[in-house]
Amino acid sequence: MHALIVDDSMPYRLFLADLLHRHFPAMRLATACDAGETWRRLDADWPDLVFMDVHLQDGNGLVLTRAIKDAHPATVVIVLTSHDLPEYQSAALTNGASFFLTKGGATSREILDLVASLVGENS
Repeated sequence: MHALIVDDSMPYRLFLADLLHRHFPAMRLATACDAGETWRRLDADWPDLVFMDVHLQDGNGLVLTRAIKDAHPATVVIVLTSHDLPEYQSAALTNGASFFLTKGGATSREILDLVASLVGENS
């Protein structure tokens, strides 16, 4: 499985990449800090799984989610944001996100369990 982490916070990108690498060492991981870098990564190698923040420096993660799902419907997009509002969850799902998690609400274990269910492994 190949995953892409899209988040404008470098500490969070590094945290999530480290968490995933430790529990899923066979998973290929890439990161992007904004929409432009995301498209460059997508052009190089399309991921099976995308972790998407809502607010990016040069764009909107929900619009990017819609574009990703339009181009590759099988790609799983997990919107992972610090904005725990029902409007964001609704907009994420409307734009094609498979899952919506909040950074303050989802524990590392919950993230790992979700990914394990997607890759068919026990974490």
